[in-house]
Amino acid sequence: MKVEFQIFQTASISDVLNNICEYIRANYNHSKKLAVLAPQGIAKELDNKLWQADTESFLPHFCAINSKQYNSHADIPVLITDNMFILSGVDELINLMDIVIDSSKVKVAKLTEIVYQADKALESSRKKYMFYKKAGFEIKSNKINP
Repeated sequence: MKVEFQIFQTASISDVLNNICEYIRANYNHSKKLAVLAPQGIAKELDNKLWQADTESFLPHFCAINSKQYNSHADIPVLITDNMFILSGVDELINLMDIVIDSSKVKVAKLTEIVYQADKALESSRKKYMFYKKAGFEIKSNKINP
């Protein structure tokens, strides 16, 4: 699994989500599946931002944040969820959660870890980096100024 840390030079989750929306638009491809793993409130906020895009740039996506929705995302190219156990098989996973993605439980080709300048997010990112490094994954990092 390839792991890329996107390091945002802001503490604003709104700025980070705007950048994620831009990234999703730029990398959208109906033949690939992209998922965003986020806490429920952030997942809803990202879902709203994607719905608010103008009609010419609309991206088909689905936000699954409860048990009724977890099995309703077949054939949707962009999935936003708070449940990592429904994510196997996606081409890219963008992780906004404070948890490590265990490759023995979740199969993804590329993992993008989001880092922003809030104390809890920074602490969590350091732990995730050490976990992935110890596991022998190929790790890259990229600083982003929103």
